[in-house]
Amino acid sequence: MTRILGISGSLREGSYNTALLRAAAELLPPGVEIEEFDLSPIPLYNGDVEATGDPAPAAALRAAVREADALLLATDEPTTGLDVQSRSALWAEVAVPLAWERFDPAGELTDERMRAALAELIEALVETAEARRPEREPVIVGA
Repeated sequence: MTRILGISGSLREGSYNTALLRAAAELLPPGVEIEEFDLSPIPLYNGDVEATGDPAPAAALRAAVREADALLLATDEPTTGLDVQSRSALWAEVAVPLAWERFDPAGELTDERMRAALAELIEALVETAEARRPEREPVIVGA
């Protein structure tokens, strides 16, 4: 089973980012699952707090990322933490320009070109995750 962790860059109830994650979940091939992670309980970063241990929501996020085979981030803007080429490529491939025109009022993705692009992205993400996943050998205690 390939596990994708989906993180929406918006906390808004009617978020197109979250709707995009739901649309991606509809396109997953057999043997792949996507888990949406809710960022709303994550507190703002505070190094003093981190020094005493992660708050439970932050620890849950770290664990979810560690356990996932791949991450799918749905965000309105490209992150500034990537190099220009990667950022440009991501923006061109996965951005949803004029999102309000591509989703119906219920949050369903209605644009077939965007649905096809999302399906291609999911296929590439799954292929990469499966190729990079190390073989999970059983742990033998006391051997």
